Amino acid sequence: METRQIKSSKPRGRPTHEKSFLSVKESQTEMLIQETGNKNAPVEQAIQPEDVAEGSFDVSLSQASRPGAFSILLGSLLKNERSEILRIAREIGVSDNTVYRWINGTSTPRYAHMQRLVEILTPSELSKNSQRTPQNGGRSTNNSVGRWDVQRDLYRRVLEQAATTVDDTSRRWHIIETIFEQALLFLDPEHEGLALTYARLMPPRADGSIHSLYEAEMRGQTPWPFTLDFKTYLGSTTLAGAAALSQRVRVWSKIDSETRIPVGLDENEQSSCAAPVMRAGRLAGVLIVSSTIASFVNIAGIPQAVGDYANLLAAGLMDSDFYPTELLRLVPMPELPWQRERIAHTYLNRVIECARKQCLSFPEAEQKVLCDLEEDFERIASHQETHSQKAELPGPVKTELEQTR
Repeated sequence: METRQIKSSKPRGRPTHEKSFLSVKESQTEMLIQETGNKNAPVEQAIQPEDVAEGSFDVSLSQASRPGAFSILLGSLLKNERSEILRIAREIGVSDNTVYRWINGTSTPRYAHMQRLVEILTPSELSKNSQRTPQNGGRSTNNSVGRWDVQRDLYRRVLEQAATTVDDTSRRWHIIETIFEQALLFLDPEHEGLALTYARLMPPRADGSIHSLYEAEMRGQTPWPFTLDFKTYLGSTTLAGAAALSQRVRVWSKIDSETRIPVGLDENEQSSCAAPVMRAGRLAGVLIVSSTIASFVNIAGIPQAVGDYANLLAAGLMDSDFYPTELLRLVPMPELPWQRERIAHTYLNRVIECARKQCLSFPEAEQKVLCDLEEDFERIASHQETHSQKAELPGPVKTELEQTR
């Protein structure tokens, strides 16, 4: 009996990896049109097969809606300037569409390309638009119409730290330090009195909502200290709370009689500006710039500059630092001087006791005590508000309320 060899049938259709590539390529056609403005641009220029093969292109399209720290930083630096993008692409040896994908967050550069970016984006190269660069120690020559653009060299320095620092915690700390150091010199070259504070969101509570912000980092010039020894909580009645809830830059000045004075002002504060620190619609905290000059926030360009610093700060934070804005349920907190005095007397002892009793490391005990203090201060603020409201009531109504309790 003759035995026939049966050939295994070849699977119909395209190979799996080819389907993956084509589906990505088709999905990016519309994105390419938006990037280049050319409806006739060939799709092959948008995505090269080697990008998928070498893993430099992220095929997860869901990531395109949430750009990462690098893409936000690069986009802020280049500001979609076509000539600059073409120059960078030429010097690195990639297509201009590849640089656009880096900016949009749909792909990330290889390590060699990242290092080359840092080399290319030197201060001299970034000063081409010198007509927009402030003079006189960083101030615009005409404060009434000029804009205090953040120096582009700062973007390069932050980009370099983002590219070379491996540890997430170290990268965040170094970038915040770099931004604060430069901002103090840029916004207050005459040392008239300025302080920068980054207040981060506290973690969600048991009810799933966020109740306050916490002063995570601060740098100041006289009359403020260089840094804060005892940090406080900022609630809904503060300027930072208003910026977080509205997700936009808010300003306050002592000379502005129409603006309600926020609770939580420092004794040296004559004006302040607060900008939300956001990434892809999620909030990490608020950057607060406080000045001893009442007219400081009324200078044209200052609110925009503070907003630019907040955007740059967002690029240095981790994804886990950001929360959906729907979780915000900020509440009032006690006055700052009262908080600082209370924390100075109890904080360290509570951390040590918590670490000993619950067998926690010092950082774990610190985080536990911070959450406990937030709850304590919220109850105290609520109790104070209740007493304040009762004090404003007529005598008979107040007596009746006390009898019903």
